[in-house]
Amino acid sequence: MKVLQQQVQTNSPPSVGSSAIAFECCGARIMLGSTDHQVLQDLIPLLPPGSSAIAPNKVDATLFIQKRPQHGLYCIQDSHEIPRGELAYRTLEELASEFHFIVSVFARPYLFVHAGVVAWCGHAIILPGHSMTGKSTLVSALVDYGATYYSDEYAVIDRHGRIHPYRKSLALRTRGGVSRRFETVPISETAPHAESSVASLVAFLTYRANSTWNPRNLTPAETVLTLFKNTVAAKTRGQFALRALSHVARRATCIKGLRPEASVAAAALIKFATESSRASGPGGFASI
Repeated sequence: MKVLQQQVQTNSPPSVGSSAIAFECCGARIMLGSTDHQVLQDLIPLLPPGSSAIAPNKVDATLFIQKRPQHGLYCIQDSHEIPRGELAYRTLEELASEFHFIVSVFARPYLFVHAGVVAWCGHAIILPGHSMTGKSTLVSALVDYGATYYSDEYAVIDRHGRIHPYRKSLALRTRGGVSRRFETVPISETAPHAESSVASLVAFLTYRANSTWNPRNLTPAETVLTLFKNTVAAKTRGQFALRALSHVARRATCIKGLRPEASVAAAALIKFATESSRASGPGGFASI
């Protein structure tokens, strides 16, 4: 982070009179520019986990950030291959969520799948799902039970099918009237360190109040297809995605079903994972 702080400098790309920082995360190379030096300084602690400073050239994406105090907004314009015009955010924390998406698009040699991830009994548990499906709440409940936190947003998978941590701060949605806001929960520096691991359980769970825990097994083919639907770069890196996801599906027990409230579902997942791990030994979880 210190190198990134020193990198904020005047007259840097993308425009004369602006400041810029450039960072790399999971192989994605991104440059941020702004005429407001302080905005860039304030964003540095919010950059994706494991970000490191790079030279501000040959980047995959460039984002120019403008602060508009009169509207209480932070606006960005991007120039990468997925043009979406100008995007507006009320807080820097919300704006920083955009960086995670761009990393997921350009990450090499990794594949990003929308999913919460924890580790239990030395293996990764993947909980696929897009935004607003309760991933973060369920991950938080599993961490409360003693699972090791990997991510509440992305499963980062390498070409061998191993799962790597992406330890961004937990972002829990809370209701305020009819709107929603993010409550960012930093990950403690004393939390267990997360190493890459094999996924031994993939659980496609849909929240329904007062539902009963009764998941069914999926075949490896069903698992690959369902994971593929949650993969960020499925259209642009289809062959790589299918190979990596096939490695995951062959090794893991894969289940699908309804889940009740997060605390109840977490207890059921931990119980299932523990019993299955004991039944199958060091190789992974057994089928239900």
